[in-house]
Order: sequence, then C-alpha cells, then structure tokens
Amino acid sequence: MKKKHWSKISIILMLFILSLSTVFPPVKLVGASNDAKLVTSYPKQNAEFVPISTQVTIQFDNTVFFVNKTLIKLYSQRRQAAFVEEKNSIKDIEIIEDAQGRKNTLLITFNENLKIDHNYRLQVPKNSLSISQRLFRNDLTLNFSTSSYKFEEVMSGTVTKKMLADYAPRQIQIVTPKKYIETIDVIHKKSGTISKNEKEKATNAVTNIDITTKAIDVESARVVVWVNNRAHSTTDMMVLEKTTTKQTYHLGLADLPETFDIQIILYNQFSETIESKMFKVPEGGNPVFNIKETFKYKTDGKIYSLYELMANPNLFNDVLLEHDTFPLKVQLEEK
Repeated sequence: MKKKHWSKISIILMLFILSLSTVFPPVKLVGASNDAKLVTSYPKQNAEFVPISTQVTIQFDNTVFFVNKTLIKLYSQRRQAAFVEEKNSIKDIEIIEDAQGRKNTLLITFNENLKIDHNYRLQVPKNSLSISQRLFRNDLTLNFSTSSYKFEEVMSGTVTKKMLADYAPRQIQIVTPKKYIETIDVIHKKSGTISKNEKEKATNAVTNIDITTKAIDVESARVVVWVNNRAHSTTDMMVLEKTTTKQTYHLGLADLPETFDIQIILYNQFSETIESKMFKVPEGGNPVFNIKETFKYKTDGKIYSLYELMANPNLFNDVLLEHDTFPLKVQLEEK
C-alpha cells in the first residue's frame, strides 16, 4: 500500500512540475553583444559651436530595448581645467523612433541650458543599454564643445560672408549674457559743509555704494571709480546681506572728487567676470545727494536666431540697448 501511495504522489508531483513549465516558461538568459553599431549622433563627435540649448540624440542600427539612466553621465570642462561631472544635469533619457519608426534612438535632455564656451563629454558606459535584447558591451563617449564666435566678428564683412555661405540666418543663434545687478544706490556727501551754520566745520567727501544682485553665480563684487575717463581707484565690496535669491554688497569711499563714475564688476567662483556695468554719477546740487537705479531686462540670458532679430527690429534694438556687443555670443545649429 505504501509503495502505491508513494507512486501516486510521484505521478502527481511530476504532472505539477510539467504544468508549471507551460504556465511559466523557462527564462532565456541573453548574452552580451558587440555587434550593435552607432549610426549617427547629434552633436557629431568632436563638434564645435554646439548650441547651449541642444538636446543629444544617439542612433543605433538596432532596437534599443532598455537604458539604465543612472549610469549615463555628463561632464564639462572650462578652459584647461579637468573634466567635472555635471551632477543632476540630465533631465531625461528617452528611447524614441527614427524616421522609419524603429525605436533605436536615445534622446537626452538637460535640466537647463549648457554653459557656453565649455567642452562636454557624455559617457554611456558598457552594460547601460540593451540593444536587440543583448547588453551593449562597448563604452561610448561623445565629445563636443559649446564654443562660440563673438557677435562683433560675426557681423564684420569677412566672417558674415563665410558664415552665410554655409548657414542661413535661422541657423545662426545669438546668445545674450545673463544679468545679475538689480539695483545700484549711491549716496555722496561733497567735501565742505552741509548746513549754512557758520560754526560748522568743513568735512571730507564721503561716498556710500550699495548694490543688490542675484545670488546665483555671484561670488564677489568690485568697484572701479573713474574720473575724467581714467581709473581712479579699485576696491572690493563687502557683503552686507545674503539670502537664497539675492545678496547685497556695500562699500564706503573717502575724498572722491565732485564728479565721478563707477564701474561695478561681478565675479563667479572661478574669478571670471560675469557682469560689468558703468554707472554715471552726475554732480548733485545739494551737499548730500542720492542716486538710485533699478535695472530690469527683457533679453538677458536669452537665445535668438539672427532671422528672429532681423524680423523684429524692436527686439533687435532691445538686445543692443541692454547689452554691450562684446559679450554677445554666436553659435550655429547643425545643418
């Protein structure tokens, strides 16, 4: 009886196992492959003058089934410094279709515009992609730069002719610099007396300068005093107040002449000039006078095509009024 009992149990277990194999078919382990090939990319390898608003596309010759977004990294390099990872710069990585409807292309978008005049390196390490159901076992590195032309040189005769021979005005992008200075407030006491009291003694000239700036990117501020178109003195400003969005710098100066102008220069963490503004201080009629100005811009930190500016003369005029031509940069869209 026991043998029959166990034989029945054995038969039932065997049938159960066979049924499992039909309901849950065995998982097929797929090996790695180096056969998949890169067809094209935007930007191209080692491309220059890539627009800072660019999105990266990488097209393969087979279907992309899966991408591990956490493994793909973007690095940047300023001048001759080392490459540094741009953490949290990648907004999303999508698998999109090509013109024939095949899902074989990666679309990489960024949280904000890239930095102008920087070298970039996008690294797609091996095993971060599954192409044709096989792991892509090649390291892929895409190098490009956001180099630029100066607006002044582009608008000169020789460069304009050469550029327009290859690019239409819609493909020529004008990049305006960001503006950081929000207010400048100058209080100036002239040398001499303040009141008409004959007993008051004459005192020296005293000047107070306050500026308010955006907090982002601004590391320090400096004031250059100009007298008769010559630099009179250069002084670093002190921080008065800082918040997450704004910061205020202040400075006191003595014995400035009756008429002078000031130049405010802002620097980033790399001691690079990020804004420079001349501020005229006309001679006031009173012994103590105050001049304060608030600055608002329509075109700071924007990107316009040359066609867009030509088609809208008022916009072109705003750009030229709000910015010196020297910091205006020009980049080119891929043809």
